[in-house]
Amino acid sequence: MRTFEFRPTSQQHTAAIRMTRPVAHIGAAMAEAFPKIYHAVVSSGMEPAGTPLAVYFDMGPEVMTFECAIPVPAPFAASGEVVASSVGGGEAAFTVHVGTYDTIGTTWEALMAWLSEQGKRPGGPGWESYLDEPGQVPDDELRTEIYLPVV
Repeated sequence: MRTFEFRPTSQQHTAAIRMTRPVAHIGAAMAEAFPKIYHAVVSSGMEPAGTPLAVYFDMGPEVMTFECAIPVPAPFAASGEVVASSVGGGEAAFTVHVGTYDTIGTTWEALMAWLSEQGKRPGGPGWESYLDEPGQVPDDELRTEIYLPVV
């Protein structure tokens, strides 16, 4: 049973890599990007300030534009393809997806339907925060927080 709510979010600095990929290649792109981002963060003298996340700018049915990001405690100085970015800073619709990443689209669809029922609409790019690491938790138990800014 999914639950939905509105939550205030604070702006969070991130170190990120932005990319556009076919939907079928997103998992592989993330698996490649997160270690690069982590290395850049640690090499800069910072420590991650939260769990890895992905920010979705364009969620097309075949191709998506998104950022893989790691929260950091202060603005990040760009290092190669890893750049400074941020998420949050306002009210967001919120839910937690439990299960494989292959089924997360149904949770996004349910969140969007709930948002419409509440008389609100998306107010910016949504993001996922990955609470569990694949391989350390069974796929059907993976928890992903989903945030969608609202207006």
